[in-house]
Amino acid sequence: MGAELAHPAPVFGASKEGGEVLRRLSTSGLRLAALGAIFVLVGCTKQDEESLRVALADWFKLGETQYFYATRKCSAGLFELKSTRVSSLVKRARSLPTGIRQIERGEPVVFKLEGQTPTQVTELIMSSSLHRGIGVISSGLGARACMTDPLQIAYYQALLDVEAQLVLDTEDRAILVVDQTHKRLFYLRGKS
Repeated sequence: MGAELAHPAPVFGASKEGGEVLRRLSTSGLRLAALGAIFVLVGCTKQDEESLRVALADWFKLGETQYFYATRKCSAGLFELKSTRVSSLVKRARSLPTGIRQIERGEPVVFKLEGQTPTQVTELIMSSSLHRGIGVISSGLGARACMTDPLQIAYYQALLDVEAQLVLDTEDRAILVVDQTHKRLFYLRGKS
């Protein structure tokens, strides 16, 4: 774990670079806050890094852990990826209606909507189903207490990357972002 990612997390958006990223997300940030609520978290238990890595190993080829921090209210992790391919155990959604159906079934889903960033996908989910959208955003924002300022900046940059993929784990009530550009995986779970 690099020193720049050490916890406790400073004030959200405190850096100049972070402030710029957050300004760009001002309206979509509220939408993302609502999106985390797809997963209105009831009684988050504290995760440990090893059990999370074991769970994620079915879906991703993980490298080293770059960051992990968890409390009873949130978990945040950043993992190197040996491959950015998401396992076929995670259902693919190439359309919004397909993704919504998979969420309703409680299945993990990776959104592969052509030309859409993870932020845009969450906005589409909110437009389609506000309560699902609020759930997703709540989960993401609830996890910020477990993130350092540099990690938050990297995460928000990934949310704006058209190459990144949004993965929703309805069972664990977590948001994952596959950052294909930097070959890394963001994992966020927060209690709203």
